Amino acid sequence: MLKSKTAINGIRPILIVMILVLFISCHRKSASDHFSIEGKVTNGAGRKIILSEMGINDVIPLDSVNTDPEGKFSLSCEMKEPGFYLLTFSNVKIILVPQAGEKMLLQADLSRPSRTYEVSGSEDTRLLRKFLVESAVNMTRIDSVKEVLLQHEDHEDFYVVSMQADSAFQKISHDQTRLEKQFIDAHPHSLASLIVLSYSLGGGPVLDEEEYFGYYKKLDSTLTKTYPSNKHVLYHHRRVEEMKDRNEAMKGMGKSRKK
Repeated sequence: MLKSKTAINGIRPILIVMILVLFISCHRKSASDHFSIEGKVTNGAGRKIILSEMGINDVIPLDSVNTDPEGKFSLSCEMKEPGFYLLTFSNVKIILVPQAGEKMLLQADLSRPSRTYEVSGSEDTRLLRKFLVESAVNMTRIDSVKEVLLQHEDHEDFYVVSMQADSAFQKISHDQTRLEKQFIDAHPHSLASLIVLSYSLGGGPVLDEEEYFGYYKKLDSTLTKTYPSNKHVLYHHRRVEEMKDRNEAMKGMGKSRKK
């Protein structure tokens, strides 16, 4: 009996160690498979905040919470893979590009324009936010030119004004194109570059598929290495392959016409 009791006492410390290791490993896994965001929304007490995942063709609501009397809130989300998420409150829509384990901090003010917010704790989200703020400036420039056109719609000088407007639109488009190319060149391994690549000033993407196909291929090459099984990257890869097939078909038609 003494021997049996001693053996049991010897097993207990081992069991305790095993349980502790299991607990720690589960805790680590839980932390690494989630991202969280805490924030304070000035002038936003009691506001409903919705967290959604941006799919390929849809937006899926995941969770929601109301800010407290001070405008503070906290959300945590399990993630199977890096992707795009949308934080919505009032007229504000914020795109998040988190990595697993990241803890983001948000500050926003509902009395200010929708994109005057700050996010820290996620580098890709910070980079995308900076791009969107700069792009919003170009959108404002476009709206200003359109307003001038409307004001001169029935005036005798409309032709002259429209020519000046065309020149202004071209300048804005050139500036936006340069902004997007610089972003992708600087951050080819960032998922945020996929958002930048598809960004539009009102029509189609600023970086047209035919004229800037090299940038589509560039992101396909870099992102498939960094995120080989990511659904957004795989979708982009399929698009690039379809573009290649169309280009090859067009080349084939051109050669047959020459013959």
